[in-house]
Amino acid sequence: MILTGIPVFIERSDFDKTLPNDILMRISRQHILITYSRGKYYLKDYGRDGKGSTNHTTLNGVDIYGKRNKALKDGDKIELADQPEITLTFRLPSKPK
Repeated sequence: MILTGIPVFIERSDFDKTLPNDILMRISRQHILITYSRGKYYLKDYGRDGKGSTNHTTLNGVDIYGKRNKALKDGDKIELADQPEITLTFRLPSKPK
């Protein structure tokens, strides 16, 4: 997925037909939200009504459930629902030379 600065949800439907159903159902409908502000991307464990996902999210191994937006850095590891199979790596676009 390429981020453009527009807020983006990563949710259960993004993994439809790519994960077994038992793992898929651990992901919330709107699991995380990635936003952009003042030159940085931010991550929030979103879930229902923005109060946090059912099975949480970790950022570099630290649970961020119920926390404020967390600034993302290149190479950060985002794990959804305590499932190593659903670990995403955040990458900043390379700058043209």
